[in-house]
Amino acid sequence: MRGIGERLDRVGSLPPVSLALVNPGVGVASSNIFRNFNGPYSAPRSPLSGIWPAEALFGYIGTRAPNDLTAPATALVPEISDVLAALQSQPGVRCSGMSGSGATCFALFDAGNDDLARNAAANARSHGSWGVATHLLP
Repeated sequence: MRGIGERLDRVGSLPPVSLALVNPGVGVASSNIFRNFNGPYSAPRSPLSGIWPAEALFGYIGTRAPNDLTAPATALVPEISDVLAALQSQPGVRCSGMSGSGATCFALFDAGNDDLARNAAANARSHGSWGVATHLLP
């Protein structure tokens, strides 16, 4: 997804990694996030293409694809920072971040670590957030 979410690129085959999705339960309007963004936007990254092994995907998300909206979103909704910190501290997390303009966040785990993803989601729920474990579809 590029631009303000209006440009979508088809991606190549994604690895079957486990993931946890967590939302702090605090609504945040995308328009407010964009209004709070002081720029500049990161340089466009090349879209994902081809077959992606898990290590490459973790590296891409963890280092080459930062979410420019994380700072303005966490400034408006500090609970997002709490969710991100909690996810990053979970055992086995390979990379994590905020999805889109928030407030849902994600943590990726190696394939086969469904229990770790379920534990991360359960931990979030025990602290009052919404949380679910799932998989990327290859």
